[in-house]
Amino acid sequence: GDPADDGECDAVKLQFGLIYSAGAVALPAGITLFGFVMDRYGSVLVRLIGCLLLVAGSLLFAFSDSVALDAYVPAVVLISAGGSAFFMSHFVIAEHFRHDHFGLVHALINSFFDASTLLFTVFEILHRSGASIRSLFIFLACLCCLFALLSSDYTWRGLLQPPPPPGGVHPSHWSLNASSMSSL
Repeated sequence: GDPADDGECDAVKLQFGLIYSAGAVALPAGITLFGFVMDRYGSVLVRLIGCLLLVAGSLLFAFSDSVALDAYVPAVVLISAGGSAFFMSHFVIAEHFRHDHFGLVHALINSFFDASTLLFTVFEILHRSGASIRSLFIFLACLCCLFALLSSDYTWRGLLQPPPPPGGVHPSHWSLNASSMSSL
C-alpha cells in the first residue's frame, strides 16, 4: 500500500487509543471523586451531576468531527465520568433490601452498568447501517435526560434515598438539603 495511507492509519489508531485511554482513566477517577461527593452531599446531587455530564459529553461527541471540532477525548471523559456518577448514585437502592436481597440488587446494578458498554457496539452497528453519529449521540443525550426524569424520588417513591437507620434518623450527608448545599 501507499506509505501515506499507512501513516494516516497509524494516526487514526493513535487517536482511537487516546480516546479509549481517556475514557478508561476517567471512569475510575470519576468513581473516586463521586464517591467522595456522595458521602459529603448525597446521591441526589451525584445523580444530577452524572446526568448533566452524560448529556454534555453526548452532545459534544455528537457535534465533534476530526477537522473542525476534534472534541472526542473531552466528550468521552465527560461520558465516562457522568456514567460513573449515575452508576454510583443508585447504590442506595440496595440499602432498602439490606436484609433480604442486598447482594442481588448490587449485582443487578453492576450488571446494568456493565451492559451499558454494549451501547457503543449497538451504535457501531446502527452507524454501519446508515445512522449518523450525530443522531445516535443526540439520542443518547435525550435518553440521559429521560433517565434524569425517571430517576426522581417521586418515580422511585423514596428508594433513591437511603432507608432510615435502625435509630430512624438519616445522617445529614445522605440527602441533598440546604445545609449540605451551603458548603458547596
